[in-house]
Amino acid sequence: MYFVESKEVIGIVQLNSIEYLEEVFRALIQHKVFIPLKNEKFSEQVRYFNFKEIVTPEQRTGWYAPDYKLGNEDKVAQISFTSGTEGEPKGIILTHQNLHNTVVRLIDIMRITSDIKEYVGVPVYHSFGYGRVRVC
Repeated sequence: MYFVESKEVIGIVQLNSIEYLEEVFRALIQHKVFIPLKNEKFSEQVRYFNFKEIVTPEQRTGWYAPDYKLGNEDKVAQISFTSGTEGEPKGIILTHQNLHNTVVRLIDIMRITSDIKEYVGVPVYHSFGYGRVRVC
């Protein structure tokens, strides 16, 4: 079981933007647990946490090349929530190790190298878009 201190949790409002990615990677690098929020009001629905901060990124697009080293600790990195179609949204805990293992396997199976540049055509706050950015 994982314990998350509420003072460590920040909310990042989902936006298909480079600044959203910068905020996510900043949280991961600083070992802050973050929760992607559909909007600022979603923080009221997820009433289990007292957010230390809620970040609303600015819209910025273009090529993005983060300088980010993957952590591999078995500590909480992110808490995502289901849509709540069958009741209240349910939290899904992702550790740094979960994120790291997924990236390592995708890089290996797809033979990804630093030569590859990828246009991510789905929102970067969606799990697939976010995963593609982490891989590339």
